[in-house]
Amino acid sequence: MSAKFDYVVIGAGIVGLWTAYHLINNRKRVCIIDKSINLQGATAKSGAGIRYYDPDPAITSLVEDSEMIYKTVIKSDSFTPCDHLYVVPSNDTANLLNQASSRGFSILNQNELRKRYAHMNWDFLDHAILDERAGYWNASDVCTQISDYCQRRGTDIRMGCALSNIEQNRESFSVLTSNLTIDAENIIFATGAWTKQLMNKIGIPSYEVNRTITIHYLDYAMPANNTPFIVEHESGFHMRPTNDGQMLFGLPQLDWNIDPDLLPDRSNEQAAKAITSIQKYFGSNPDYSRIRTIRSADSFKSTVEGYRKVSNGIYAFSFGDGASFKYAPAVTLKYLSALLKD
Repeated sequence: MSAKFDYVVIGAGIVGLWTAYHLINNRKRVCIIDKSINLQGATAKSGAGIRYYDPDPAITSLVEDSEMIYKTVIKSDSFTPCDHLYVVPSNDTANLLNQASSRGFSILNQNELRKRYAHMNWDFLDHAILDERAGYWNASDVCTQISDYCQRRGTDIRMGCALSNIEQNRESFSVLTSNLTIDAENIIFATGAWTKQLMNKIGIPSYEVNRTITIHYLDYAMPANNTPFIVEHESGFHMRPTNDGQMLFGLPQLDWNIDPDLLPDRSNEQAAKAITSIQKYFGSNPDYSRIRTIRSADSFKSTVEGYRKVSNGIYAFSFGDGASFKYAPAVTLKYLSALLKD
C-alpha cells in the first residue's frame, strides 16, 4: 500500500469505528485494520444495550451526548426501545431513589411494577428506578452503517489483517500486518481484549485491564412485549430481551487480565448463579436447559477521563466495562478532541 495515512486505527469494533468516524470528520486520512474477517470479539457479542440512568450523572450525560451522534449516522429502526429498571438494594433505597427522582427519573413502587409488567414477579422488591428512554441497538446494523459512512468518505477498512509488528521511522510508523504494510503518522489501538503478547510488543503498561464477560442467552418467548431491561445495583445482575427473541442475562465475574484464549471455563458455574437471579422475576416457567453461553473479553480502565498515550504517535482507547455501545460516540469524540489539540 503506497498511500500514507494520518491515522491507522487498530480494531474495527464499535470503538474503532467511532474513532474513525470522528477522525474523518476532522479531515484525517484513516485506515482501519482488524484481524478478523467479519465482525467478532466483544462488539459482535455485545448486547448493545443503551440505558440512560446511572448512579453517576456524568455517565448519563455521555449517553445523552452519544444519542445525538448516533442520530447523525444510524437509522432509527436499528434501535429497539425497552424500559430499563434499575433495581436498588433495600439498605440504600432512599439515597438512590431520591437522587434519581431529582434527576427526572420515575420511581415505581411494587404495585406499579405489577401493573406495568404483569407477567413478572415483584414480590421481593419494593421500588425500582424507571428509565423509559432505554433500549438496545442491533450491533451488526450499527457497525455496518458506520463502516459504510466511513468508506464513502475515503476510509480504507482492511479486515483479516492481523497486526504483526510496528516499525518507527523518522516521522511515521510502518504498521506490519499479516498481508500488507501501512505507512501512517499515528496509531490508535481500539481493540477489545489486550493479550499479554500484544501489550509487551507495543509497550502498553499495566493500567490497561482486561475484563472477562460470560453472557447467557435463553430461548424464551416473552409472554408480553414489555419485558424490561433490568440492572441490579447490588449484584450487578442484568437481563433484557434481544432482537432475535431471546433473553440475554448474566452476572459479573472476576476473571481479570487473562488472555481470552486461556479463560477458565466457568459456563456452568456462572449459569447457575445467573439462573438463580432470573428466577426471581420469572420463576421456573422458562426452560432453563435451553441456554447458550458465550464468553468474551474487553479492555477498560477505571475512568473515562482521557485516552492513554503509549508513546509519541501511539495511543490506546479503551473504556469497555461492558459499556462501549452506551457511550462510545461521545467518549471517542472526547478523546480525539484532546488528542488533536496536543
